[in-house]
Amino acid sequence: MAKATANPTLVTAIAKRLDELFEGQIIVVDAPEADQTGKRSRFLTRSLAALALVEKAGVTPSVAAQCVTDGGEDDGIDAVLVDQARRYVYFVQSKWVSSGTGSVKLADFA
Repeated sequence: MAKATANPTLVTAIAKRLDELFEGQIIVVDAPEADQTGKRSRFLTRSLAALALVEKAGVTPSVAAQCVTDGGEDDGIDAVLVDQARRYVYFVQSKWVSSGTGSVKLADFA
């Protein structure tokens, strides 16, 4: 199997769009010891989770940002949305990988 390659321009464009949608709405306060790169990665991971809710559940970015649950004791769940009207519960697990070639690993759920 060939190794996956990413388009750096696309990765940059996605990060920029996540900034536009969620900057100021998703705050990384649970990692005061993390360096700027670590905080940026956490912001982007949480923003991806919120974007999944925007796309799949049809909520606004503001509502999606409020559904982010990511932290040290979340058992791998990064966002939860209960749509009572449709009787759906959305659980989201996301992971920002700056290379654009990664994916969520089973260990991320532990």
